[in-house]
Amino acid sequence: MAGAPPARLSPPVPKVRVYLLPCRVQQGWGDLQELSRAAWALHRAGFPLVYLEGGRNGRAAPRKDPRIVPFDPEAAGPVVFPPVLRRPRPFPSGRAIVLTSWWGLSARREDSRGDPLPGGVEQAVSRVVRAHGERQVLHVSLEEFASDQTSREVFEEGLRQAGLGAEHRRRALHSEEGRRWVRRYHDAFVRARAGEREEVLHLTGSFAARRRSLTEFPFLLPVGPFGSGQPGRRVLVRPLPRPARPPPPAREASVIWYASPSSSLEFASRSLLPGLARLPRSVRLEVRAGSEAIERWKGLPVPPSIRPIWLPELSLSSWTRRWRAADLRIASGSQSLVDAVHEARPFLYFNGYVVGQDRRTWAFRREKLLSLLHALRERRGGSALARDLERFADGRDVAGVLRRALTSAAWRSSAGRLLADVSREISSSGRSGDALVVEAARRLSSTSLDVRSLVRTLRKAHARPPSP
Repeated sequence: MAGAPPARLSPPVPKVRVYLLPCRVQQGWGDLQELSRAAWALHRAGFPLVYLEGGRNGRAAPRKDPRIVPFDPEAAGPVVFPPVLRRPRPFPSGRAIVLTSWWGLSARREDSRGDPLPGGVEQAVSRVVRAHGERQVLHVSLEEFASDQTSREVFEEGLRQAGLGAEHRRRALHSEEGRRWVRRYHDAFVRARAGEREEVLHLTGSFAARRRSLTEFPFLLPVGPFGSGQPGRRVLVRPLPRPARPPPPAREASVIWYASPSSSLEFASRSLLPGLARLPRSVRLEVRAGSEAIERWKGLPVPPSIRPIWLPELSLSSWTRRWRAADLRIASGSQSLVDAVHEARPFLYFNGYVVGQDRRTWAFRREKLLSLLHALRERRGGSALARDLERFADGRDVAGVLRRALTSAAWRSSAGRLLADVSREISSSGRSGDALVVEAARRLSSTSLDVRSLVRTLRKAHARPPSP
């Protein structure tokens, strides 16, 4: 219409700033790598990432507790973070997100009862809160992978790791001492993880959410592992097209293993090498380990049918090419397990084991594996694969598991199908950790809800575990 005033465009909604506070937890790289994947998801969605350079005048405070060590995202070892805006101090206003690992332990020096905590990034968190205002800051905490276990499950798994059989564990669980332990663990976990804080969104990566865990710890929000979405450049996860039938090994089968667990050498000598030697074909075994460990590996007697290749420290691209080209991968830790599931090709899992006085063995710290086993057993035909993964991790029937994984077309095809199914589920919009952290940032940018109401809304909308 002539003379009509021009239409007014709504001003763009300002995107919240994300303060990225990386820290390495307990000497491992897994939590730092997981944080980088969440940061990439936010970066791809257009949210600016901010890194505070130390304390006043840019000087970092001296470390007091080595359990949680802050890291500069541009100097994070093998972990690649997206670009960040480096600043000596926070912005003075607007809504913001603090993104870090294990917020309850890393962002505070004491819990709600005054008991000491490691801290590590607590000074940076306090500066952000003072600058933006307490009600303007959403704290996103990436909890330990598969930490959504019930107190009873943690107790029983501890007894199993100590070597107690099923009957001993059952009696202990039903004893008064066992019930006291479960109650103490529950209270300590809630306090250590800041379960009472309503401005903290506690996200825990898992392959399958369980109703009993969420009933006990309703502040936890299990999500699919980060990095499950469409990756950006230089991200550690780049999903391959998933073959319906993984090809059978050639005349010489190839096996690759990043042998990081401390018991790797014993496992290789006792189980892996003898198991590979019993295969009806020769094997090329590629082992990646530290230089000192490689020297010890070279002292092992290797059967003539096995051709060992000792891998030095490799670039990410070189390692990825070797990993994906192998007929069988042996994953260790949480993030390599996530990668193996997404690639949906045959793999086994070993994260260390305990050797009893009677020389029996059982897996060490297997909660990440248990999360995957639970997801597999929910699927038709998944129990057989779950059983073999569990046996291999425990160091039992290793030769039989290797034979099936490297020579059975049915086993390899079933493994590919089941893993692809799990990968699709944890990457779906309802489970994706990437999608949820981006949704939280978008809602914080545009919603009139206060931060605490936003946390309650997200928990209610996304905590939809299956029936037990």
